[in-house]
Amino acid sequence: MTSPLSVQTKISLSVLVLSVLLLINPTTALLNGEARMSSSGTIIYWDYSFQVGFENTEDFMVGVEHSGNYTYWDREQWFRDQYPGAYRFEPNTTIVHSGEQSIRLGLLHPNSDGERRIQTYHDWDPLETVQIWQEEWFYIPAGFLWKNPSTGEGFWYNLHTILSERMWNPDLVTSYQEYAVKLGAIWNQYSNKPVFCLTQGPVSVDNNDDGMDDFFSPEDQYFELGSAGVPTGRWFRIMSHVYRDLQNWDGGYAEFWIEDPVANRTVYHMENPCRTIGINPQRIGSLTPWRQGEYMAYLASGFTLYAGGLSDGMPSPCEIYVDDFFVGVRYS
Repeated sequence: MTSPLSVQTKISLSVLVLSVLLLINPTTALLNGEARMSSSGTIIYWDYSFQVGFENTEDFMVGVEHSGNYTYWDREQWFRDQYPGAYRFEPNTTIVHSGEQSIRLGLLHPNSDGERRIQTYHDWDPLETVQIWQEEWFYIPAGFLWKNPSTGEGFWYNLHTILSERMWNPDLVTSYQEYAVKLGAIWNQYSNKPVFCLTQGPVSVDNNDDGMDDFFSPEDQYFELGSAGVPTGRWFRIMSHVYRDLQNWDGGYAEFWIEDPVANRTVYHMENPCRTIGINPQRIGSLTPWRQGEYMAYLASGFTLYAGGLSDGMPSPCEIYVDDFFVGVRYS
């Protein structure tokens, strides 16, 4: 299959570029490799940022969890050591957004929980990271299976995780804790098409050690992009911007953009101010991000292919493509 879009030149972080986005909506303009503009019109210059075009060998190198890190991807959240041959995480030259390559993610026989997730993350300092901006282009092939053809049961797919907090600490009443903000796609039986799904959770946070969750996950939010709901057979971009208020954990905000050159752009704001910090950052920062015995904690973000409803009627293989990843953070 050939790319549906013309090949473009990758944008270097050191080159000033005026994006075509200015012609569409200046609030999300690409100013240069180290700046973006929020929906409020505020220009954000990043303290640290990187862009991955999946053109080089290091773009595909992932730190094996519990043992170390690489240039871009500090950790994997899939079980390739336990399930060899269950995944594809490889260069692709036939379906490309720009340049010569993209990355192909595939679940080859998603018959168990350990075989249905690819989560590729970069770690951030939980005590200093205040803002995160992340974006990447996705290509979901035409004919992608969104529901079980026998039962009609819909499947869900997580694609974009802007916040992932996890902690393992056996000294606490709740030894495993987790909080996340992520965007994916799910089959909507009421509109009879796939739609985007914004999720705050799962929530398993017990900062006061009483054995009870501190708060509950809000209901998932659903929205569409054009008549198709979720684009297939062409590239679309997911962008997100999160503010973490380190003084008032409920005082953050989050905004998401779904951009498709064919359909209209969708901009979605979570109810703001909102909670964008789950686990106490001091607790995360006090533990190593790489497992030492039963102890580990991290704050991370990245791109994923994590699917649900796989054990009965799921496509094999289940594949998508990702290209032109960008992330930037501010520490104040």
